[in-house]
Amino acid sequence: MSSAISKPTLSTYLVSLPIREASGTGWFQEKDGRLEEFECPLSGRETRSFEAFAGTLLKHLPGSSDTLLVETDQPGQPIAVLLPRLAGEDLPLSKRVEHAFRAKWRYNPCPENAPGVSIIIPSYNYAHFLPDALESLVSQDYPLFEIIVIDDGSSDNTAEVARSFGEKVRYIYQDNKGLPASRNSGIKFARHPFVAFVDADDLWLPGTLRAMMTAFNQEASDCSLVGTAYFVMDGKAVITPKSTYFQHKSGKITREDLLLKNRFHASGIICRKQDLLEAGYFEETMRSSEDRDTWVRLAARRDLFLLEEANSLYRVHGNNMSQNTERMKKHMRMVFQCARRRSGGREGGLFWSRIRSFYLYQASCMYHDAGERWKAIRDLTASLLLWPWFQNPNQLHEPSFFRLRSYARYLFR
Repeated sequence: MSSAISKPTLSTYLVSLPIREASGTGWFQEKDGRLEEFECPLSGRETRSFEAFAGTLLKHLPGSSDTLLVETDQPGQPIAVLLPRLAGEDLPLSKRVEHAFRAKWRYNPCPENAPGVSIIIPSYNYAHFLPDALESLVSQDYPLFEIIVIDDGSSDNTAEVARSFGEKVRYIYQDNKGLPASRNSGIKFARHPFVAFVDADDLWLPGTLRAMMTAFNQEASDCSLVGTAYFVMDGKAVITPKSTYFQHKSGKITREDLLLKNRFHASGIICRKQDLLEAGYFEETMRSSEDRDTWVRLAARRDLFLLEEANSLYRVHGNNMSQNTERMKKHMRMVFQCARRRSGGREGGLFWSRIRSFYLYQASCMYHDAGERWKAIRDLTASLLLWPWFQNPNQLHEPSFFRLRSYARYLFR
């Protein structure tokens, strides 16, 4: 950290977000693992924008701390706020993202004898992305975790990159078997009772691991999995505006929720290893949506939990597996077929008609994004005919009349 704070230069990667009006008291800085209170000089007028908030606050921040503050939201329920450090173009990409971004999570001390977490990173020819992913993980402030890189038969310098982190990273090579098999290999090598998955092209914000494990110790104590909302960034780590998925309150996610719409991103979850073993490994015959299939099987046993705070960063680029529309549609359908077969006819036909209708709507969106306009209109029409009306679209994180709006967009844009 800088010993003296000068006028901050905010990075071009900054995303402006509305913040809560700051009061004159109740602000803390973290120093040597302890919270020290100081008086916040900001008024409500000065905190209308994140730029004004960060700029003014950094000028007045006491001591050498310029990264973590805690505003007391309720007695005994403080909220941590990560502020940008002074941006510098000589910093690694993942650090520039960190410095230029504001994230929130519950600030709670880790419980004594905190359980260990094995973080599994499958990588296939992603050596150019891997350093940023690993940097974001080795800096997590949780007392007990390991990082396992599963090299899925890469022909690039993945091994060199992983080994450059020394004992902080376990490197394991296997012949090319695909993403689900790589995750399964990581589970078998995991030494701890909790496992997390991070794709080699994605990142975690500081505090992500602590936030999710704190949830396991509190409101998600009876859940198999804890996930976090996420932000979308492009190949250069520019975070897209309004990119928070999903924008809703923290809470439990059921099997029906997941069948309607996937609430989790594979790079932003932690699950109990034993529950995962009992539900079954990732289905290795599926080349996409295998993560959703796994979460559905977990949710059939007990609930899952999603944190409203966005703590992970999902990188969208030309080589993402999710860019293949036909494959995504095929494997999404397989997820529903497998779930229906496992349910043994417990739900009636109307339940599955509703599931299939929303699936066709999602397929239409993928076709539209891929530039296949008439396929998008075809699937959207089929969705409406199958289930004309979704009563509570906000539960699906969709606006009112979302399919009619999609019709207008497909036809006139």
